[in-house]
This record gives sequence, structure tokens and C-alpha cells, in this order.
Amino acid sequence: MELSAPEKLRFEESVLQFFDKVRITGIDTDLNDTDKLLVAASAVIPLFGFPGWRYRNLREVLATLGHSTMTTRLSRAKRAISWAWSAAVA
Repeated sequence: MELSAPEKLRFEESVLQFFDKVRITGIDTDLNDTDKLLVAASAVIPLFGFPGWRYRNLREVLATLGHSTMTTRLSRAKRAISWAWSAAVA
């Protein structure tokens, strides 16, 4: 599925808003700009079909290299989502 020009702009703005509101932190790993962009885009995609929806209580994403593929764990104490993913190089 390809986004229209207005949808692309809205997606980009949503990613920028995510960066503005949510800190993305690497746990035992250094994240580069591409890693952070992929995390932000991955967070925006599930809400994209619902204009105006945002992660209102999300303050930080903790990213760690792991053995599972995109497992998600909600940390209620810190209100953070930790995504673990396998590092795969093709």
C-alpha cells in the first residue's frame, strides 16, 4: 500500500511528534539515528489509521538487542515499552 502525498506528510509529522514526546534509549547497546527512526516509525504505524491518536502516557522506549523478534513488554512502573529484537544482517 502506498501513501498519498498528504498521508506521507501526516506520517512524517507523526514521527516527528513521537520524537518530540518520547525518549528512545538503548539498553546495553548504542542506537544510531536509523535505529531510532525505525522505532519511531514502528510506533506510529499502529495508530496511523486513527488520526489524532497519540501515546499519551508513553515517555520512553527502551530498546535492547535480544534473541526474540520484536517482543514487547510493558513496564507499568516506568510507563515504558521495551522492544527487543534480533540483530540480523542480511
